[in-house]
Amino acid sequence: MALFTLIGRTTDGMPLVGTQDSNPELKGLKREAKLIIKALKTHSPTRCTIEAQSYFFHYLIEDSVCYITLVDRGYPKQLAFQYLETVQRAFSREHQNEIPRFSRPYGAVNFDPQLNRIRKDFLDPRAPQNLRKLNENLSEIHDIMQQNIQDVLERGDKMERVQARTTSLLEDSKKFKSLSKWINIQAFYKQWAPLLAILAVIIFFLWYRFW
Repeated sequence: MALFTLIGRTTDGMPLVGTQDSNPELKGLKREAKLIIKALKTHSPTRCTIEAQSYFFHYLIEDSVCYITLVDRGYPKQLAFQYLETVQRAFSREHQNEIPRFSRPYGAVNFDPQLNRIRKDFLDPRAPQNLRKLNENLSEIHDIMQQNIQDVLERGDKMERVQARTTSLLEDSKKFKSLSKWINIQAFYKQWAPLLAILAVIIFFLWYRFW
């Protein structure tokens, strides 16, 4: 069964909406789902399965939005991605134009009832309608990448450190340029100050003498 689902923006990792679940055992996994979305980059696979303890995270990315769900290991992968595709189509219809404008976490909370209705339809893989979905869609899913959650999170952490280091180097470079410019100005004045002073005295003398 799909234990919970989270929708988030990959550009900044902001969660937009998610299913509600009071199971305390899932608290840590929900936190990991948020970290996964935050770790995703432009070069990340658009469909992926991630091992997490005795569960699987499945996610797909469409238009800079990640749709991720946590399922039991026995839940069919093909059905999980059909579920995510259904969620993606519904969310895009409702919020496609608003996605870049959301400025606070869970800004698309009004999609929550529809998300829970879709999740409910896919809960039991043995339900007749879900068996039909599996039989009707026999497309191959073997090419979907499978990764370990620690690898994904560590890769995201490394990317954040690289970005932070790059930002720091850029700031240091700007400071160095400003300092270098100031030093050059000081050097210029030190070099030409005596000559400028003499020139100023001559100009003053000529002005005083002939005016």
